[in-house]
Amino acid sequence: MELKFVEPKLKKTVNQIWNTLIKIKNYCIASSLDDLKKSFKSPHLTINSQIWMFNDQSIKNLRDFIDTIYFKTIYINNKTEEVATYDTIYKSIRIELELEITNISQGINKRDFNNVLTDIFSRISEQIKNFECFFILDGLELQDINQISFGNIKIVKFDDDLTDEFCQSSSSIINPSYAEHMKKNIEDNFLNKVVIICSAFGDSNKLEEIVRSKSKELINYFRYVICVMAHERISENMIKINIASEAYIQTEYWLRREVNNNTNHYRIG
Repeated sequence: MELKFVEPKLKKTVNQIWNTLIKIKNYCIASSLDDLKKSFKSPHLTINSQIWMFNDQSIKNLRDFIDTIYFKTIYINNKTEEVATYDTIYKSIRIELELEITNISQGINKRDFNNVLTDIFSRISEQIKNFECFFILDGLELQDINQISFGNIKIVKFDDDLTDEFCQSSSSIINPSYAEHMKKNIEDNFLNKVVIICSAFGDSNKLEEIVRSKSKELINYFRYVICVMAHERISENMIKINIASEAYIQTEYWLRREVNNNTNHYRIG
């Protein structure tokens, strides 16, 4: 899937910046311990096992290039900044920049810029996926119901069926012994607990930011409904949740599942 610039003229702008970035004269090769220390704290390229450091002007050009891709492109009806992190954009550009300079240093003609953009966009696209995340929710209980659905968010009790579903889909992909270890961890930390299941679209780091925000909004919405709108009718037992004033999303343990290929990740924060 191709990223699109919000303004057509921006493509010409980034083309001009790219032509500056691929000029070998805009770099110096790290040749001392001090140079290597500096490279850890600033953008750099690795070409033929050597550290190539940007000069002041090329650092500015790199930042302008990244900013344009990050802030001024659209990915599937979303602003790119809404579904990808700055780091994903930077790494995708850096890989193609290293490849282009390596080719030029070996006497290979530079690529057509349209092909460069396609390769950069493909790398970004590889990181942006549909995920389903599971967060433990402390301070909320379900009463006489199995789940609550609210848009792309669900609140459920993590039962044996969900445990088996989560682990079985992983056992055929990962090492069986690790799958058993993961199942034990899920049973120890998730089984019989109330969890928020939140779907989101983005790269792995942006995903966490999106689902945390959506989940917190839902908790605040429930507080509003219970404490304000339904306060006088709570005695009628119409509301099937019990939410504590200190209810919060517990993030020490959370699960992530890629929707398209059912790849599961057990993550400890």
